[in-house]
Amino acid sequence: MQISSANGDKITLYSSFEAPVNDDVFLIAAPMLRSEVYPIGNGERVKIIYFDASASFESDAVVGERVRKDGLNYIQMICASGVIRKQRRSDFRISVLLDAEVLLCDPNNALAPVPGAVPKKGIINDVSAGGAAMYIDEDIPKGSIVLTTLPADVYGHPKEMLSEVQWVRLPDSPDAPMKFYMGVRFIFESDKDKEALVRYTIEQQRKRMGKEGR
Repeated sequence: MQISSANGDKITLYSSFEAPVNDDVFLIAAPMLRSEVYPIGNGERVKIIYFDASASFESDAVVGERVRKDGLNYIQMICASGVIRKQRRSDFRISVLLDAEVLLCDPNNALAPVPGAVPKKGIINDVSAGGAAMYIDEDIPKGSIVLTTLPADVYGHPKEMLSEVQWVRLPDSPDAPMKFYMGVRFIFESDKDKEALVRYTIEQQRKRMGKEGR
């Protein structure tokens, strides 16, 4: 969770959602700045941005009472506006730069590559638990089934993901690293694989939020 002053101050704090109190009130961990607890005043109006596995959300809130629980300090936050969903996709996505390989599969046997096919290099710049967008030098037809190999950054080891090409177009920028821009939908073998990708996207976002606060 990211917290900023509603009066325009540049200080940005980081915290985590802990538990709901009722429909309009919830607890957060004591907010941090550069790894130190940072005081915010009772009644202060703030803007909060938080995220889960599906999207990011934004709301105004008022700082409430301090709460001591299990030896830790918490703060009540009172919602002061409606919650705005910032990403309207079914899966939370992040911008990345990941090397990938794409191998075209046989239309008659999705689990087997086209005979003689050679993996094509790609650069993923957007990934979610639903799929990925990447730059690639080959115009692969929409609807094609491919094997997308993700690097070890995501699963701890290179992993082939059965995927379906959703769209292919020319990149928006003339400085794009490759000729085409392509979106694929992942076809998961198990819920465990999808959960691992959800965790990866959320952990990457948390790391970035932490770096921004230093």
